[in-house]
Amino acid sequence: MVNPDIKKRAIELRMLGESYEGISRELGMCIAKSTLWYWFKDLELPERFTKMMAAESIENLRRARNMRRINQLARRKSQSEKIMKENADLKDLLQQPRVDKLVLATLYWAEGSKRMSSIAFGNSDARMIALFLQLLRSCYRLDE
Repeated sequence: MVNPDIKKRAIELRMLGESYEGISRELGMCIAKSTLWYWFKDLELPERFTKMMAAESIENLRRARNMRRINQLARRKSQSEKIMKENADLKDLLQQPRVDKLVLATLYWAEGSKRMSSIAFGNSDARMIALFLQLLRSCYRLDE
């Protein structure tokens, strides 16, 4: 059972706008957030504190989103470097005509137009388009 004076002091601190962590720190004891929430569930905080907590919440979300973006970029870079390292030897294969045709056919199958009237290739990555054109030129004589 908790000392009623501790609970009373915690409620006073909360009414002054103190955070759960601040209350635990001020009381010099570790009180579970669930316990504090239970103690405070019926409290009506002054409007300025609810606005302040809402602003803090928005700021915390902004920071969390920023950290997520930074971590996501780092993870993507790491994955890309790993893929490049693991597949560095495959670049030499593109010097073989049969492999070139196979890669060209695969690219066209995935990104090319399936209409018979012309050759069309669509991709948002300029490097992919450049690879397609390089392979097309190396495999076939084109009248450009």
